[in-house]
Order: sequence, then C-alpha cells, then structure tokens
Amino acid sequence: MRHGKGIAAALCAAILAGALGGCGKQDTKDGGLEQQKGRWVETQEELPEELEDWTLQNIFSTAGEIHLLASRQEGGKTLFSEWAGKEDGFADVTEGWLASLELDCGEWFEVQLMQSGSGTQYLYAGYVADGEEDFKGHLWKGQGEQIWDITPAKWTVLNEEWGMYEWPLGLAAQKDGTLTTLSYLSVDVLSGTDGSVLSSEPLSGQYEKPLVSDGENVYLCASGSSGIQVEKRGSNPETISLPC
Repeated sequence: MRHGKGIAAALCAAILAGALGGCGKQDTKDGGLEQQKGRWVETQEELPEELEDWTLQNIFSTAGEIHLLASRQEGGKTLFSEWAGKEDGFADVTEGWLASLELDCGEWFEVQLMQSGSGTQYLYAGYVADGEEDFKGHLWKGQGEQIWDITPAKWTVLNEEWGMYEWPLGLAAQKDGTLTTLSYLSVDVLSGTDGSVLSSEPLSGQYEKPLVSDGENVYLCASGSSGIQVEKRGSNPETISLPC
C-alpha cells in the first residue's frame, strides 16, 4: 500500500513538472530537436554503507543539494538522520536537534523533513503514540542543537464530524518563513515561528499527494475521470487541466 501511494505521488509530481516547465521536444530553426526545460533526467546514485540499516523516508532539495531523511528503530525508539549529496557521494549532515529526537511511534508512521531559505528545519511526523489509540500529526522546528515543538493547536482537537484528528497530507516550507499544509479538510498557511494558523481555506476538490512548492507558490494535484487538474495557489493563482 505504501509503495503504491509513493508511485502515484511520483507520477503526479512528474506530470506537474511537465505541465509547469514544458514536457517534450520542439523543432529548432535548423530542423533539429531541442530539449525543453522541465524534463526529468534519471541518474543512479550510490548510497553510503552507513545507510544500510536505515530506511529512506523522504527526499528534498535545498541550496542546490539533494537531501535524504532516513530512519531506523533502536531500543524501541525511532531515530532519524539527514544526508546530503556531495560531489564525492552522500555525507551525514544531521543537525543536533534531529539527532536528539527519539519517537515512540512504532514502525508505522509518516514523516517529512523540510528546510526554509533561512536554514531553519521542520520535521513533521504522524503516528499513533505509545499508549494512545488515534493517529495524530506532530511538528517540530529545529536549528543547530535547539528544537521546539510547534504542533498546530488544531491538530490536537478531535474532529467530531470525522471522528479523527486533522493532520497534513503534504507540507512545504516557503521562502517567506511560512509553512503550507494540505489536509483532508483545508489548505493552511502556518507560522514558521510557532506553528499557529495564519490562514485557512477549505478544499475545492479532492487533492492528492504530493503538495509541490517552488518556495513562493504551491501546486495541488487532483485526478478524476476527465483528467488531472493542477491548482496553483500563490500570488497569481490559476488552474491547469490536463486530459487523460
């Protein structure tokens, strides 16, 4: 099930990248073919031996580098590490705050690491905590050795209509220091300082992972019988429809 969701998310991201940046080739003046921007280039990277006992959880890009978030179980706790792609391979760049985090979340959880333009990092983790029965979302902010729990208050309140707690299906760190989150009920903009909700909009469709961001705008992807709809939210909102 988790692999299936991952494949669907990757396909959605690939379709979105093609729609935004051009997908295909076009004729040049001399009759040749020119590769347009937005095309995916597949390469294979060797992971370090130190990651052999770790599980890769998510991948993101910051400052032109590819970063990996990995986890492993140790003594009944879930531990995390971060790796960055360098010229000579991946290097461990785990900051003290992330290394100090040990979660009682078992082996089933959702997790995502993000980094803002200022270098502040954010870790989202959704899981059923030891001794509890409900799946809840948690959010931490960290930099260097310091860590703060900035879980939004609305994530801690049971939704009586749905009989469950609200948690994000996707998150993105924006250049202005805010976080954008997509849940099954709304799209929220959170303060990157304390996690408080700055604005909230109800969903206009059934969106799927992933929530894609360029740092200033976010793009939501919804699929249906007639095709795929990409909604851009930001300074110049628009909707792009792609037929099946």
